[in-house]
Amino acid sequence: MPDAPCFAQNISKTEYYASRPGDGRGEPEGRRRFIVDICFLETVAAVYRYRSFAEAAADRMLSQSTVSKHVSGVEKELGVKLFNRATKTSFVTLTEAGLLLLEDIDSYVAEYAGIVRKAELIRAEAENRLSLGFLPVAGSLGENRIISTFCKTHPKVKISLVPSDGAGLVKMLATGRADGVFTLGRLAEDTRRLTVDGETLEPDKYGAILTYKSNRMYCAVSDRHPLADRTELTLEDLRDETFLINNSLEEADPGARSQQFLQENLEGYRHQFMDYTLKSILYDFVAAGNGVILSSTYTGEEYRGCRFLPLREDGGTTQGWFVYRKDIQSSVLRAFRKCAMENGVDMTAGTAQAESRRP
Repeated sequence: MPDAPCFAQNISKTEYYASRPGDGRGEPEGRRRFIVDICFLETVAAVYRYRSFAEAAADRMLSQSTVSKHVSGVEKELGVKLFNRATKTSFVTLTEAGLLLLEDIDSYVAEYAGIVRKAELIRAEAENRLSLGFLPVAGSLGENRIISTFCKTHPKVKISLVPSDGAGLVKMLATGRADGVFTLGRLAEDTRRLTVDGETLEPDKYGAILTYKSNRMYCAVSDRHPLADRTELTLEDLRDETFLINNSLEEADPGARSQQFLQENLEGYRHQFMDYTLKSILYDFVAAGNGVILSSTYTGEEYRGCRFLPLREDGGTTQGWFVYRKDIQSSVLRAFRKCAMENGVDMTAGTAQAESRRP
């Protein structure tokens, strides 16, 4: 697995002093300059938080050998061991030096990340940039209409789009990799708290705008399909069809998330996995009669050669949200939030209607 870059690629080193003999480079007597890659400190902080090299590797998107290299590098620079590796469990414990130092290292990494994020916001404001995360779905969570409308009124703003799953989108927000994200979520009526992929977001920290709402499932079929003339379909009508299933974010075989969807919704039906980020290819595949798509995120878009028919079975209520951090005061983001409030999609009436809602 290729190692992911650290969050600060343009400023990759941090310098500090420690009480050691001078190094002959003009440093004060009795003090020596240390240079540590900030990525190494990020990795050490991750091991400290998870108490696990494997969990830290997954969080940082690094190999375990790279995690060990980063930890050893910091320990060598400091001249002390931070973790006890020889344990009977998969979790590491802290040495006496680790108990004294690791909380400070974790705080330093968090503070430095905040500084880098502020610098990125300053540059983004000056360069008219906006970084948005999105959830790859067969339809849209309202982002198509919102982004296209925003670009018409703000043609100089450069928008970058990054796909991820719900948990990844929340992490992108928390770490500052995205200014805002489009994701599925559920708002609790009693607490007014939004839950995304099992994680409840703090309303004091995150704001959310309802951008999509639907209470039906839709099925995309070829306009040459014998079922295309129907006004409504059932799952039994689709018994002999091949369902195209989303595996956009899974590198190889379908993982637990896709398998759970199959077991709960399409057990016994034929299926084929496809990348939903390639929507033009996906719907060309449907138009050619090679499969059908079930979607709760249809927003009324037209794709040549395809028909979208409502499913009779109850699909429950689907809600799409634009989530942003309240501490970001960028004028570009404020303008985008306003556009999102004015151009959300409500499909509960059976056709796309603009609707503005926020918790």
